[in-house]
Amino acid sequence: MAWINIILAILCSVGLAHLLKTTEYKKLDRTKVITYNYLSASIVSVVQAISLNEPFIPSSIPVTVWFIAIYLGGMFITVFLILSRSIHINGVGISVTSMRVSLVLPVIAGLFYFDEIINFGQTIGIVLVLVALILIVKQKNSALHKPNAQSILLIMLFLFTGFNDILLKHYEVTYSEVLSESWFTSILFLSSFLFGIGYLTFKKNAKPCKTELKYGLSLGVINLYSTVFLLYALSDLNAAIVFPVLNISVVIGSTLIGIFRWDDKLDTFRWIGLIIACISLILLI
Repeated sequence: MAWINIILAILCSVGLAHLLKTTEYKKLDRTKVITYNYLSASIVSVVQAISLNEPFIPSSIPVTVWFIAIYLGGMFITVFLILSRSIHINGVGISVTSMRVSLVLPVIAGLFYFDEIINFGQTIGIVLVLVALILIVKQKNSALHKPNAQSILLIMLFLFTGFNDILLKHYEVTYSEVLSESWFTSILFLSSFLFGIGYLTFKKNAKPCKTELKYGLSLGVINLYSTVFLLYALSDLNAAIVFPVLNISVVIGSTLIGIFRWDDKLDTFRWIGLIIACISLILLI
């Protein structure tokens, strides 16, 4: 069942990337789409929790859990805004690299903080994941050779994304029996929505058009279950396995959709990266 949850999380994440590309193609305001996607994600999560008769007693929830959920809610929307800015300045490839190689942080946390154990083959697989990710998103013009101000965005993407994944694992290991995944994600996504609305209100641009609202609400359902299935997978498998498999699979899936749906072109480095990625997945299973 654990691997089914990983596959479902991968499908949701790839579908999310595809719909986000569609919003860009339709020239929609992606900040609005992302903000309103968190609203529907929160609502669906609440409905799911109620339908499963999962208890929700606010007074019995540790303060730490509230902090983690609200903090992650703010970080989810923050990472998106940083990513948008980084893509504009540094390009898509180098920005995605910074996010995907951040899987090193939860893997290290899994080994040293959560006392997880992996074998030699899985260790090689993790190393190959990093090699594959770098090759897949490699570009000729690297922002790392530009002024430091531009590289700060890449460092922030790496650190924030990795730390967010560590906190998700910490919740799953320590607090999932206190507060169910459905209620946890509902609080997280509601926080993201409120942070997003606050940002849009500050920019005096909070009202979405009908198309932006429609895409946002649709994205919310997929976004919710990409997180839910990830949490389910983390409850059964080591973070050192889940995060590498998820990250590299999303890159492969998004790359293939880009080729067949959006006519993206792959150079030699990216083809080599895809082959190495497939080898790493075999070693990680």
